[in-house]
Amino acid sequence: LGIGEATKDLQKVVAKEKEYFVRIKLGEESTTDDAEGEKRTVFAREIPRSDKVAEALQKFKGKIKQVPPLYSAVKVEGKESYKWVRAGEPKELAPREVEIKDIEIVSYDWPNLSLKVVTGPGFYIRSLARDIGKDLKTGGYVSELFRTRVGEYTNKEAIKLEEFAEFWTSRHRS
Repeated sequence: LGIGEATKDLQKVVAKEKEYFVRIKLGEESTTDDAEGEKRTVFAREIPRSDKVAEALQKFKGKIKQVPPLYSAVKVEGKESYKWVRAGEPKELAPREVEIKDIEIVSYDWPNLSLKVVTGPGFYIRSLARDIGKDLKTGGYVSELFRTRVGEYTNKEAIKLEEFAEFWTSRHRS
């Protein structure tokens, strides 16, 4: 959140490397690639073993082509993609080059896969969950997502929104 003069620097900050903790629910697909969408069960022939999951993740490391989620703010014909979808006229989104700098398994207990992911700018974690699910032939969507770092700013330095008013007034008293 940028306030006052800090808003001028937000573009630079959001263009930096990001780190996430994500929990992916395997065995289902979601229309929004997250827990908010309508779900469809995917009947996998077999539950992937940990080594197969680790092998699949390596395919996503480095520079890859990624199709953003249909429910995203990516502009198509001058309008955000999610607006086209809500109007019943979804548009095909072009793949774009993005980068995963690091990806590691935090835990895996079917159907929950938890990852730590470090990305470059413009990356969609929801697309990653969907694409991992496709690769494993199980389906997958984001069930939980926490951004833990943007550039040098980590969640350890962050304050909760409900604490912000007190923080702001304590620094700007006359």
